[in-house]
Amino acid sequence: MKMAEIPSTFEEAMEHDYFSQLIKTHEQQEQFVRNTIEFYRTRGIHADYRKVRINPQRAIATQEFVVRDEYKLIKKLMKNGEYDTMTVVELHPRFLPDCPLILDGHHRTRRNAKTGITKDYAWGIYFPDGDVWTEYLTIAKEYGNKRAMDMLSIKDVI
Repeated sequence: MKMAEIPSTFEEAMEHDYFSQLIKTHEQQEQFVRNTIEFYRTRGIHADYRKVRINPQRAIATQEFVVRDEYKLIKKLMKNGEYDTMTVVELHPRFLPDCPLILDGHHRTRRNAKTGITKDYAWGIYFPDGDVWTEYLTIAKEYGNKRAMDMLSIKDVI
C-alpha cells in the first residue's frame, strides 16, 4: 500500500487516516507507560517508571524495521519542533547495561541517533526489586539486539 503525500504539519498528520494512528500525544504516551506497569503488576512483577536520560545511539530496538513514510513524517515533525513526545524504554542493567530497550518510539530514537544526538529524555520503566527478563528482551534478542539507528527502513506496508 503506497502512502499518500507526507503531511506537512502536526495538525495535518492528526487529521490523516493513516498517520494519525502513528502520532502519540504526551498523554497517550504516559497512558502506554501506566498500562505497561499495570500489565507487569498483574504478572506479579514490581515495575515503576521515571524520566531518564538515554543515549539514542545505544538504544536497542524491539521491532525489525521502521516504515519509510512514517519515518519521513517523524523526521519532518521533529525538525520543525512539532513533535517531542518522549520515547518509552525498559531499563535492564543486568541484561543490557547502558542500552535502553525501546518499547515505543523507534522512529524518534532512530532519527535522533542518525542525527548525532547522544542525550535524550525518555520514560524509563525499571524494576525496583531487581532486573527481570521480559518479553521485550526476548523480542530484541530475536532481532539480534540491533540498535535503533541500524534498523532497516522499508518503503511500503504490506
